[in-house]
Amino acid sequence: MGAIKSDLPKLKQPERRNRSQKRLIQAALSIAADQGVQAVTMEAIGKRAGYSRGLASQRFGSKAGLIRAVISHLHDERAAEFEARQLDECEGLDALLLFVDMHLSGLMASPEASAYFMFLASGIADRSAIRAMFAEAHEMSKLQLMEIVERGQRDGSIKAGIDTEAAALMVGSLVIGVSMQFLTDPGLNLKRVLAETKSVLAASFKSA
Repeated sequence: MGAIKSDLPKLKQPERRNRSQKRLIQAALSIAADQGVQAVTMEAIGKRAGYSRGLASQRFGSKAGLIRAVISHLHDERAAEFEARQLDECEGLDALLLFVDMHLSGLMASPEASAYFMFLASGIADRSAIRAMFAEAHEMSKLQLMEIVERGQRDGSIKAGIDTEAAALMVGSLVIGVSMQFLTDPGLNLKRVLAETKSVLAASFKSA
């Protein structure tokens, strides 16, 4: 008998690479969420993803390379979520509250979302070059939040006198702080904290 031919189209090399890259990153996030950052080794990543240790090492090279890939992956996913929720089309105040909601709701929706903050805590504790990668990612979030606040000031939904940079840093730090607290205490009623956080922010930022 001849070989059975598949009607499924073969993936091109870039598509196969992207798929394997995504699986490796998701494996790293899954391991961190399940067992902690120390358990995230190239061997463990390859095994969890169904590939060899060599492929994980080849793709990331080092822990720093892995962290950079994880940050980039999560940034792209969040950008896609923002686009799907039409964040750029919202008035400033609504966009600000949606930004906070999406970040904190993500922690409740997926345990793997907390892995980012595990890597963050590890990078800070080690005082390594990895810390600079997170600083760069947080700077991008700060600029996005500044744009949201400025948009709200232009459309009249946010108070005109608010310092946009200080406000952006405050909101970003609030999200990080609540996320870290949830990581420390998984029993935290995050839904309740999120609702109160949005209420306080709305009252503080809303234009009269």
